[in-house]
Amino acid sequence: MAIAGLLSLAVIPPAGAEDIRIIAPYLGAITDIQKGDSYDLKDTKLIEGLYGQWINPALYQWNVFVYHSADLNYSTVLGGHFIFDFYFGPDDWGGKFLVGAGIELMRFDMDAGDQIAPLQDFTQAMTVTVPYLRAGKYFILGNDAVRLSILPWVGVQPLWVNGSGSFVPPGPPMTVNVSLDDYELDGIAGINLKLTLFHFFEIEGKYQATFNAGNYRSVVTVDSNLFFTRNWGITYRFKYAQETSTGTDIYNMAGVVFSF
Repeated sequence: MAIAGLLSLAVIPPAGAEDIRIIAPYLGAITDIQKGDSYDLKDTKLIEGLYGQWINPALYQWNVFVYHSADLNYSTVLGGHFIFDFYFGPDDWGGKFLVGAGIELMRFDMDAGDQIAPLQDFTQAMTVTVPYLRAGKYFILGNDAVRLSILPWVGVQPLWVNGSGSFVPPGPPMTVNVSLDDYELDGIAGINLKLTLFHFFEIEGKYQATFNAGNYRSVVTVDSNLFFTRNWGITYRFKYAQETSTGTDIYNMAGVVFSF
């Protein structure tokens, strides 16, 4: 699943700098691809999001992101995450150590009717809960004008799926009810690379691997901010996520960012 730690837009300013607060509303397009033994679905719809973050450069950052998309592969999607990272230790190589925790929640309500042939009256409702713990180390190169930060990290996440579905298969009319409940425990690891130029432009690329004994999934994210004043700018976000073994999400989002 998409992990909240990879949605951060955190800036790590020099120690002693004042707190930074960020608000960014987003609009964009999300493409959802689902492939199974009896179906092959691909759909693109509007996605709306709202991001907020508070950064204390010496001690911590937390951020929250909520999003919504309607009628995506016959589903309404509502989700969000909350992340908290705590910085500690000496600034060796320009950056501190990090320990973090977060949680991502996603809700899918699907009513496909007779659109997934040969099944009829296809419905399902599912909630996905993904808490996580991680630890890493910042390495910061450059100066106040041009700075590159590197964050390798590792962690662990349990994943709970709770839900149910129903459909009518071919043949004599008969409704089949299925449970979608599932659980898995995954290792996670990743690296974040961020380039900041003269405090007005930043671009960050992030890669995350989610893995267990029988599965490996990848998430690639690119975030960028361009500030026209000290407080106002524009923001763009791209994400490619292998959410499950049968599902992939791709989204492009843009918005206005306000920092204060």
